[in-house]
Amino acid sequence: MLRGLLGEEGWWKGIRIYVAKHKFQVVETDDFRKAMEEATGKDLKWFFDQWLYKAGHPELKVRWHYEDADKTVRVKVEQTQKTNEQTPLFRLPTTLELTEAVGRSRVVPIVIDGTNQEFVIPAEIKPRMVQIDPNCWMVKELDFEKTAEENLFQLQHASCVICRVNAARAVRN
Repeated sequence: MLRGLLGEEGWWKGIRIYVAKHKFQVVETDDFRKAMEEATGKDLKWFFDQWLYKAGHPELKVRWHYEDADKTVRVKVEQTQKTNEQTPLFRLPTTLELTEAVGRSRVVPIVIDGTNQEFVIPAEIKPRMVQIDPNCWMVKELDFEKTAEENLFQLQHASCVICRVNAARAVRN
């Protein structure tokens, strides 16, 4: 997940810093966090807090529809996990991928950080497929209902193996 958040360049720069500074030493998680922060210039305390020092994982309910009237895709995302002192509402920087046709897709960065959110994305035509976290970087449970047509398209064209497996299950059912 951290690699997906930081990108390849930031990730590998952080790994090199971490290894160079701590070769043959006993380390703690905080040493790794600091190396990644040094490499990227980003504050990552929130990331390590929610994924290493808290409990639980995000459970997401996602629905989308296309609005002809204003030519937008509207994606509603709800975090449905039970929250308490140990299991937070998660902050989830991720992406939505809107695929209009084979080979024509657009990636839109989003941040999920509330109970219920709606993302409104301009789109001239209704997408054939909408995916959240298309590269499968996040640990999550996902409830994302799709039409049979969308599941078939996803089964044939999604880049993520997990996404294709989920689409195949949906098509069989």
